Amino acid sequence: MNKPLIATGMTLIVVGVFSLLGASGVLGVTMEMLWPLSILVPGLYFEGVYFAKKGKFDGEILIPAAMLITYSVLFLAAAWSGSSLIFIAWPVFPLGAALGFLQAHYFGRKNSVYLVIGQALGIFALVGLIFVATGVSTEGVVFPIIVTILGMLAIFQAVYRTGE
Repeated sequence: MNKPLIATGMTLIVVGVFSLLGASGVLGVTMEMLWPLSILVPGLYFEGVYFAKKGKFDGEILIPAAMLITYSVLFLAAAWSGSSLIFIAWPVFPLGAALGFLQAHYFGRKNSVYLVIGQALGIFALVGLIFVATGVSTEGVVFPIIVTILGMLAIFQAVYRTGE
């Protein structure tokens, strides 16, 4: 018996039934509102597999896991609110990647490259989220200048800490 194929078939049946019920008006849920689950489920699966079978998988599986989960939450919020949230929530995309790299570092092989990439993307995303939340435009020179200054401060702190 091919268990993955059975699971795939059952998933397709559930999605098909929900789609039919939504299209026929029985449910107030449309495929537009449900499609983000197609990336949430694999993300949760990757997280579950890694933590359930720790040591069997490398931490790299956490990178796509965090990205898929983060993006699906954004897409679900946009679909359920019916807003153009996706256009103003662009910092969530680098944030998803940052979370993935940070998880891979902390729960995986402690790869310093993952830590550096995760921190850089995380800071960039958080500054972007602050700008978006406060209504300040990221299209001018202020946003890039702030990000550049934060990078310079990080380098200064790293050099100052090590005494080099």
